[in-house]
Amino acid sequence: MHFGDFKQAIQQQFKTMNPEAMFVVDVTKEQLWDTYLASFPEGSNPIYRERTEHDCNCCKQFIRNIGALVSVVDDKVVSIWDIDIDGAYKVVANAMKELILSAPIKQIYLNDSAKVGTDHNFEDQGDKVRQWDHFFLEIPSSMTMRKDRIATRVGQVNTNFSTTTRALTSLSMSACATVRDLIMQNSLYRGEEHLDKVNAFMNTLREYRSLETDEKRTLFCWVHAKQNGIASTFRNSVIGTLIDDISEGFDLEDAVASFESKVAPHNYKRSKALITPAMVKKANETIQELGIESALHRRMAKLSDITINNVLFADDSVKESMGVLDVLNSQVKNKTPKEFKNVEEVSVEKFIKDILPNATSMDLFLENEHLPNFVNLITPADADAPNILKWDNNFSWSYVSGTTDSVKERVKKAGGNVSGDLRLSLAWHNGDDLDLSLRLPSGRIVYYGNSRDSVTGANLDVDMNAGTVDDEVNPVENIVIPRAANMPKGIYTAVVHNFTSRDSKNPGYEVEFEFLGKIMTFTQEHPVRQNQKDVVVEFEYNGTDVRVLSSLPSTTRSKEQWGVSTQNFVPVDSVMLSPNYWDDQKVGNKHYFFMLKECANPNPVRGLYNEFLSNELQEHRKVFEVLGANLQAESTPSQLAGIGFSSTLRNSVICRVKGAFNRTIKIKF
Repeated sequence: MHFGDFKQAIQQQFKTMNPEAMFVVDVTKEQLWDTYLASFPEGSNPIYRERTEHDCNCCKQFIRNIGALVSVVDDKVVSIWDIDIDGAYKVVANAMKELILSAPIKQIYLNDSAKVGTDHNFEDQGDKVRQWDHFFLEIPSSMTMRKDRIATRVGQVNTNFSTTTRALTSLSMSACATVRDLIMQNSLYRGEEHLDKVNAFMNTLREYRSLETDEKRTLFCWVHAKQNGIASTFRNSVIGTLIDDISEGFDLEDAVASFESKVAPHNYKRSKALITPAMVKKANETIQELGIESALHRRMAKLSDITINNVLFADDSVKESMGVLDVLNSQVKNKTPKEFKNVEEVSVEKFIKDILPNATSMDLFLENEHLPNFVNLITPADADAPNILKWDNNFSWSYVSGTTDSVKERVKKAGGNVSGDLRLSLAWHNGDDLDLSLRLPSGRIVYYGNSRDSVTGANLDVDMNAGTVDDEVNPVENIVIPRAANMPKGIYTAVVHNFTSRDSKNPGYEVEFEFLGKIMTFTQEHPVRQNQKDVVVEFEYNGTDVRVLSSLPSTTRSKEQWGVSTQNFVPVDSVMLSPNYWDDQKVGNKHYFFMLKECANPNPVRGLYNEFLSNELQEHRKVFEVLGANLQAESTPSQLAGIGFSSTLRNSVICRVKGAFNRTIKIKF
């Protein structure tokens, strides 16, 4: 067979290959040329002058340039040597094909010229001119590029191949579906901006997973990388990072918080928990399997719902309503009451052990700082509902953190930290731009221009009305020092500055000052002029406590909540521990409940909290977080409502106790 036929067969094969998916495999130029020459059968490559006939520099350059070329066609690799030819050239083509197909793809193919090889040339042999044919191809523009740009493009596609492979092998379809569901139900901040990208990646991932072999998947990644497909950059995008975190097993809430920290403004905080339809379906299957649906519907408990064994104290009227007057009367020693004028301090343990057993009645001095301590006892609406809690009864409780418009709740809603040892929270009700600042003993000032102090940890974490007015015209600002241990001794000064006056309605403001659980409220009732600066409070820290040196007027006026008034003594109906400590149980933190006469919450409250649920339900905590928020316990007559104190928080309350003798005591928690 003539070499021209071999040359033409190569050209025809090249035309059948996919120009959009051209690559070269990982073989050296020397391997290509040596294999080509060595594969000719004996006698088919005779010596011509000093070299064999096929040992041609023109063909050598062609083979070294494009001999390793392959293309992906119908999910298969085909080489430029996949030709149908007879004779010695068939042996050569098969040897070259075997070499090429045994090597992995190395990179895309690009050339700086539209022609590869030399079509033919001529040799003057004296009596005649001989034409020599050589390998030659004209290649499409998609395979050509300026020489100085080829290395950059090759490197880019190689990087794309790595990132594509990583994305398609490490990102799970379930994580993609979760993120898509969050976007569709508007639970992901600015998620709709990424929906098309997520859908495109999921389609690519489905196509990748439909391939039967690893070889086909690798080819898919190379083609995708060359085309700069969605998977090339997806994993390193902000939405891809979220899906990667979920695929790696990160908690959904933490993964989304990380995403939103990248795309959300500083003060943005999400308003609801994250659940997807798949999570709801799985949780519902568990609820049905355990038969606990009736336990999810809850109401406020009444005194008649509980037994006397779980009451530490009840006054006479309450005892009669419970039908247990005789049981407790035997504990009361009928002595002539004596007035005990001095206030003595006792621990709550001593109070329960030594004072309550002899008490016949009790009044609690309800202070403004106790507003966040209002609590309801909660029980299932169905008395026969199965227990779903960690302890051996079906009672839970729900605190109401302050009044409807409490400063603390407004700060929490705005994303501020309200759990530090020292907190200063500014609240007002108009469009003015008020700024809160705190001067430290060092002279450094924490304010909007210097929001964090590295020494004390003081942080201004909420700053409202600076550029635009808060939509609800309920702006707040908040400065918190997480740990008192980091506070140097000395004088601290809190200042409010009206940076921009915009509004004459609802003048004034209040600043809530909390230190280790003790709250004071300072009030400015007069309008604040533009650029006016008020020293709200100046206080001294001595290493253990704070002493107010000067301040705006401190609010001590009585406030009404749940039918009772603060800054007054309120009769106590009963005293009990939280249900997780009934019947000698000790599950979690202990709380002390003082249920008050005529105290009733008119509003529905949350009936369930995740930390109360039995371990078998913790897997579905995200769904139960939403259920707990939506399945409110409705208000009931004669409800058990009052004030609660946690054993883990420092607090105190003053009580007047009547019994063997009258005494006024300060109970320390």
